[in-house]
Amino acid sequence: MATLTEGKHTGEFMVSEANGSRSRITGTLLAGQNVVAGELLGIETASGKYVAYNPANAPLGSDTVAGIAFDNTDATLADEAGIAIIAIDAEVRGSDLTYNEAVAGVITAEVDGLKALGLIVR
Repeated sequence: MATLTEGKHTGEFMVSEANGSRSRITGTLLAGQNVVAGELLGIETASGKYVAYNPANAPLGSDTVAGIAFDNTDATLADEAGIAIIAIDAEVRGSDLTYNEAVAGVITAEVDGLKALGLIVR
């Protein structure tokens, strides 16, 4: 029998958010990215577009947490405009976030970066 693996669901990492949709913004995911719901995002300095957060990419901009992807988004072939990003005043479940595992010991810095945006990790 085949084993099925359930992926990340839209917004499943959310605990609470500000009234209406004040916690959400829209942005463009840069081509070449494939992110999952709950993945931390940065903004590439050159293009102003969102990319997967990578603390090792200083000074390209993706080394600073700028928000959390609300949904799975595949932009491997072209920029994906209008993606939802949780960027301010929300509570999120830390165990459902996707942290950058390429750099050891950065989870504390990532959580601090989220706090600076008003995103509280529970």
